[in-house]
Amino acid sequence: MTLALPRNAAELTPDWLTRALRAELLDGAVVTGARLTQIGQDQSFTGGAIYRIALDYDRPGAGPRSIVAKLSPDDARLAKALFTPNQREITFYDHIAKQDDLPIPQCHYSAADPAQLASVI
Repeated sequence: MTLALPRNAAELTPDWLTRALRAELLDGAVVTGARLTQIGQDQSFTGGAIYRIALDYDRPGAGPRSIVAKLSPDDARLAKALFTPNQREITFYDHIAKQDDLPIPQCHYSAADPAQLASVI
């Protein structure tokens, strides 16, 4: 699936979240609400681009109650510095994390765009 990558929290809309999650787990349901809380800004070198998102759906229990989204930082220098590590994380979730015996968070969607130095996990 090709989706435009969200560049900031405002672009993590219910419509975008529906399209990103639908292929993985929503079975036709629609995200009707998304409440974002910025997390982790003081714990790591992320540029403050990590959000916990509480989700509402058009059907009760259609998907996870909340997810965490990690975006590329707004700062161009940080985005450039973190693009390769973020791309490695995407590769990890796409290949290694699918092993059943690893106790790690489930990744529902990830993508990277080298031309824009942008990623979302």
